[in-house]
Amino acid sequence: MIASLIVAPLLMIQAEQAPCYVRSPGRCDTHYQQVREAQDRRDSAAKAVQEDIATFPTVGLAALGAIGDQAACDRIVGFLGDVRPPVRLAAASALALCGRQSDVPAIIERLNGEQSGPVRAALLEALGFAGGEVAIAELQNQYTAAEDKMPVLYGLLQASVYGGPSVTDRANLPYSEIMALITPDRGEEARLAAYFLSRLTDLPSVINGVHIREAYTAMRDPTIKALILRLARQYTERPDMIAFASAALLEEGGHLGVEALRTLAAIDPSEATTQQLLTLAAGGDRYVAQAALAALATRSGLEDERREAAQRAITSDSKWIQVRGFELLFVLDKPAALSVAKAWLDEGRYYRSFRIAAVLAGDDEGKALLDAYRAENPDTVLAAEFPGADLPQPDPRPTPPYSEAQALTSGRVVLETTKGEIVIAFNPRTPFAVHNFVRYVEAGGMNASYWHRVIPGFVAQWGQSRSEVRQNWGAVRDNVQVGQHTPGTVGMATAGKDTGGTQFFINTTYNMHLNGRYTVVGQVIDGYDVALAIDEGDKVISARFDQAPK
Repeated sequence: MIASLIVAPLLMIQAEQAPCYVRSPGRCDTHYQQVREAQDRRDSAAKAVQEDIATFPTVGLAALGAIGDQAACDRIVGFLGDVRPPVRLAAASALALCGRQSDVPAIIERLNGEQSGPVRAALLEALGFAGGEVAIAELQNQYTAAEDKMPVLYGLLQASVYGGPSVTDRANLPYSEIMALITPDRGEEARLAAYFLSRLTDLPSVINGVHIREAYTAMRDPTIKALILRLARQYTERPDMIAFASAALLEEGGHLGVEALRTLAAIDPSEATTQQLLTLAAGGDRYVAQAALAALATRSGLEDERREAAQRAITSDSKWIQVRGFELLFVLDKPAALSVAKAWLDEGRYYRSFRIAAVLAGDDEGKALLDAYRAENPDTVLAAEFPGADLPQPDPRPTPPYSEAQALTSGRVVLETTKGEIVIAFNPRTPFAVHNFVRYVEAGGMNASYWHRVIPGFVAQWGQSRSEVRQNWGAVRDNVQVGQHTPGTVGMATAGKDTGGTQFFINTTYNMHLNGRYTVVGQVIDGYDVALAIDEGDKVISARFDQAPK
């Protein structure tokens, strides 16, 4: 992978090999545990952290970056100009975790005078996570001048994650040159280039569609082919691209077939494609069928046929298809959809009611239906989770002893799902997140929980349930500085910084934009095929923790 992506893990290794181990191993063990516990408490004033800043700044800066509060980040900036390259590297890497636009001038100043390649890579990454117009302008300038363009492109990617920026906002980049990187022989460079371009809009103004088709035909890696299909999604009503997407849909299955379907639906509004979507919605591949139903909800014409497809889907034996059918019916026949919603609520259909609540909350009649249910069932978990509910947040969970948390990282968790077993090994670099995961399993919090968010070619997320254990569990702190979101890794879902703890996801592709933003708790070591087969509405029947034998 790109050099800048391994900076944070290297700093963690430095922390574990600090010189005090040589001088006083017993004291260092205690001291290191105190530093890690202070990180989890977000306590930048802790004595152990301050001692590291003064004595071993590479270690202390890694701690400050993990803590990430204003005082910690302010302290980091002062080390960008240190005379020692390892300290500057540690400062730049730590500052990437702060992600503050206010640090951009200091980062640029250091970048313009920096000679060390690793430090420059870390500074470029820090610019990307800081974001903003000034950072993006500087990254464009750096791309033009850089010999090694990959760290710059990674920074540009992280500055382009959200909001769908237009290529006109990054007009100084050589887009044809970046597109030319997407070839089978470029490996991770090809993935990064395709990933970056997939975050942008208005691609047809800078890239000829023929180059997208050629790149797709030559590419062998299905995860990169999926990214190329996303690029093609912007070439609307172009006969050549419609033919390309149609051919891909016929050739591909599984997750790649879903990407091809989404692309075709996005670029071709014709009745012929609507008819094709209707056929696919009635087919036996649930991944493709649910995507076809979602696409049909955004189209016009053939209303009777689409209504029939929605009604047929609602009677499916798949909860996922039923929910997609409801969403389509809500667009075409709201009274009929509200009748279905009321029946699901009255019957206590938890997953389906939870999934459609967001649709209902955006409509006056739907909101009235939710309000009526909440009034009749005020103390239920479901009513408390409807949009707009005034749900008190549990207190954050306390930081456990580091030694207790670290001891759990050698164990395994086995998820028994409705599709089969999934075995998860843990990331030893995120012990506090692992501790939370294990204790939640032991408390029964994962039992009977739903896979409530499955996006083919992205993630399979689980954890939604009626459980009062989940409702009262409380949040844990993120630990985002180590680990990459690659296929099979397990991340902790959040609704903002330090809000996770009860919902988790399995990455089903390379998700570079999640790096540095979501904690990597572990890795699926057995049953990844089961994870890829999970449908929304499937369940984790039970979960157990197996401690590694001594």
